[in-house]
Amino acid sequence: MAITHSTIKAALQKLFAIADWNAPHVGTATPEQHANEAHNPDMAEKSVYDAHDHSAADPTQVSHADLTNVSSDQHHAKQHSIIATADHTSTATSGRMLKADANGLPVNATNTDAEVAAAVTASHAKQHSIIATADHTSTATSGRMLKADANGLPVNATNTDAAVAAAVTASHTRQHAITDTADHTSTATSGRMLKADANGLPVNATNTDAQVVAAVVPASLQNYSYTGLYDENMHWLPTGMIGNQISGSSAITWAETIVQLRTGATINSICRVQRDVGTHIVNTWDKKRRLIIYSVPLPFGLLETDRVSWLAMGNPSQVSQVTNVRHIGWYTSGLNLYASVASGAGQTTALCQAIALSTGYTLEIVWTPATDAKFYVNGVLRATIALTLPSGTTDGYEIFRASIYNTLAVNKGIDVYSFRYIQEA
Repeated sequence: MAITHSTIKAALQKLFAIADWNAPHVGTATPEQHANEAHNPDMAEKSVYDAHDHSAADPTQVSHADLTNVSSDQHHAKQHSIIATADHTSTATSGRMLKADANGLPVNATNTDAEVAAAVTASHAKQHSIIATADHTSTATSGRMLKADANGLPVNATNTDAAVAAAVTASHTRQHAITDTADHTSTATSGRMLKADANGLPVNATNTDAQVVAAVVPASLQNYSYTGLYDENMHWLPTGMIGNQISGSSAITWAETIVQLRTGATINSICRVQRDVGTHIVNTWDKKRRLIIYSVPLPFGLLETDRVSWLAMGNPSQVSQVTNVRHIGWYTSGLNLYASVASGAGQTTALCQAIALSTGYTLEIVWTPATDAKFYVNGVLRATIALTLPSGTTDGYEIFRASIYNTLAVNKGIDVYSFRYIQEA
């Protein structure tokens, strides 16, 4: 090992001012004068030292053991192996990656070298094909639509791509023609009426459209040869044109478009008009009937409790709202309108609705023998009565009646504008 220094003492003197013991060096020294000192016989005084080094081949090489006050930590090679265990110690774990600590010195990092190597192997371009099998795996089934799972990752949806494509192909405008054959199919027969099946969808009903038309408006009536009974009155002149009765102070006013019934101020006065048909026509409760009346309740008569008023077919009592005599019709009590049906042995009533003063009402009865009587007010079904139904011919001839009766000495009244009646042949 080459050694350099700046000053060399004579034999038995200390070396100092060491610059670099590892580099080749030459030096000069000025012999010092020593008094009363013994000189090493191996070193003659010289004013100049010869150039030399301390390499291994040089017999003048200085042993480390000859260096005074220089530890082994102060004289190793400046450039040496970083993994030399003779020169370094470490707390790092074998196989772990290293990171700098607060002093910039190497300590354990989080991952091992194997983990980092695996990550490097698995790394790929940030932007890459989503269907690249080298980069992705999936549990989804080929051809199935995908949906997000709880983690937002793609898994099987319910339908296949083919099913969704078929649904898209079959899609159409929400509002479209119900008769559009491109959008609907049907098993119904042309000309047949339709009814709802168990799913509410239209299928063949029993009858054809022509049959229903014939039932609603019989063909014979369409041909002006209807053999059933039809009657109507919208014109109330001449005076006394239909059956009528007055008693006490009552009076009837006959006019072009209205007939007015008034009791006058005498108590227990009766005022009535009715339409009866002759015996040559069989008028029976055993045939279908329909009666339509247009009437206006009056503030001074129809709605007060001290009177009895009827609009009906048949022969209800003129002086009471409770009657078993065969009839189908309407009566009022206070501000309420009631339906009533009697068989001759019993009566059934039903509240229809409240009514207002001086307001016109269209009252309609649709009678089906042995089944029921339906009561409509202004086209709305208000009651259906299927008990105490009349039958036979008794009182069947009176197809329309309007009557008013007072129970106090106060004038009562009712106005009727029209009635229409039809009965099957």
